[in-house]
Amino acid sequence: MTENCRVCGKPLERPARGRRKVYCSIPCRRAQEVAIDRLRGRLADVQGKIERYTAHPSAWGNHQLPILLPKRERILEELAMLTG
Repeated sequence: MTENCRVCGKPLERPARGRRKVYCSIPCRRAQEVAIDRLRGRLADVQGKIERYTAHPSAWGNHQLPILLPKRERILEELAMLTG
C-alpha cells in the first residue's frame, strides 16, 4: 500500500524501520502545523463566544448561538481530519 503526504499528496518512501513518514518534507509539515494552529485559534474564538452567550443570555446571544454551534462542529471536524 502506497502512502502519500497529507499535504501535497506526493508518494512517500517507506522507511526500512522506525516510524512511518506522514509528510514528504519539512515545508509540508510546517504547512500542516500552521493550518492546525489557525483552526485551534478559530475554535478558541468561537468557544469563547459560545461561553459568553450562554453565561449571560440575551437576545443577541439567542440569535448567534444557532450560528456558532454548527460552526464549532465544523471546526472540530476539520481539526480531527487534519490531526488524523
